[in-house]
Amino acid sequence: MQINDTRESVKLALDTLRKNKLRSALTVLGISIGIATVILISSAINGLNTNIDQFVRTLGTNNLWIFHFEPFGHRPTTEELNRKKLTYEDAIAMRQLPYVAAVDPGLTYQNFQTGLGAVSVKAGTHKIQNTSLNGNTTDVKEVYDFQFIAGRLWTESEEERAANVAVLGHDAAEDLFPDGSPLGRDIDVQGHIATVIGVLDVQSQPFGSGRNTQDSSVCFPLTTFRKIHPEIKDVWLTVKYDDPVHKNAVIEEVRQLLRVRRNVRVEQDDNFASSAPTLSPASGISSPAASSSLWSPYPLSA
Repeated sequence: MQINDTRESVKLALDTLRKNKLRSALTVLGISIGIATVILISSAINGLNTNIDQFVRTLGTNNLWIFHFEPFGHRPTTEELNRKKLTYEDAIAMRQLPYVAAVDPGLTYQNFQTGLGAVSVKAGTHKIQNTSLNGNTTDVKEVYDFQFIAGRLWTESEEERAANVAVLGHDAAEDLFPDGSPLGRDIDVQGHIATVIGVLDVQSQPFGSGRNTQDSSVCFPLTTFRKIHPEIKDVWLTVKYDDPVHKNAVIEEVRQLLRVRRNVRVEQDDNFASSAPTLSPASGISSPAASSSLWSPYPLSA
C-alpha cells in the first residue's frame, strides 16, 4: 500500500512539473541563485576574515597605541588638540615597567586628512610622490611584525648619531630602483640625502587588493627624522607587552606612570588615550558591524 502511495506521489509530482515547466524552471533557478549567493557571501567573509587577521597581527596583537588624545572615531576637541604631547622620554620610562617588552616612540609626516604621504622622493632620474616619512627607534622591529626582503634595520649606533640611512617600503624600492637592488644607493628626501640599508616586504592591508600606501613609505631612525622635520612633535607610543594575560596590568602601569609624568591631579581625568588592535573570537569578522573597527579604545583606567 505504501509503495503504491509513493509511486502515485512521484507520478503526480512529475505530471505537475511537465504541466508547469516555466514555473518549475523558475523555482529551480531561484533555489540555485540562493545557494550560489550564500556560498559567495561565505567565501567573501572568510577571505575578509583572513585579510583582517593577517593585518591585525602585523600591527601586533599584544600592542597598545598611546597618543595625547583618542584619534579614532571622533573629531578631537580644542582641549585635546592643545594637550601636552607625549615624548621620547615617556617611552624610555615605559620600557622599565613590568611585562613591557618594547616601546617605540614614532613620528610620521603625511597628510592625515587624505591618509596619503606629502613628500616627493628622488633617486637618480626616478621620482615617487605622496610618500609618507616615518621616524622610529630600533624597538620598532619588536613592536611590529616587519619582514625584510633585503638589507636590515638601522642599529642603535646609527640611531644615536642620526645617521643618514633609510629603509624603503616595498613599492617605494621598486619604483625608485627598477633596474636593480637599492641597497647602498642614495635617495633624496626634500634635499636630505640618505643611503638605503633595507627594503620591507609587502605589508598587509585589511581591505582591497591594490597598492598599500604604507608600501610607499620611507623609514628613518627617529633622530634622523627629526633632522628632516624638527617641527613634527606628535609622538605615537607603541607598547609591546609580553603576554595577553598581562594586558590589564600593563594598561594600569602605563596609566599611573603617565599621570605622574604629566602632572595629572587625582581629581582630573587622563589627558591621554590608548587603543589596541583587536581580533574577533574567531580571529576575524563575525558580523558586518565588526568590520567597521579594527581596534578598540582603552581609557587606561582601572
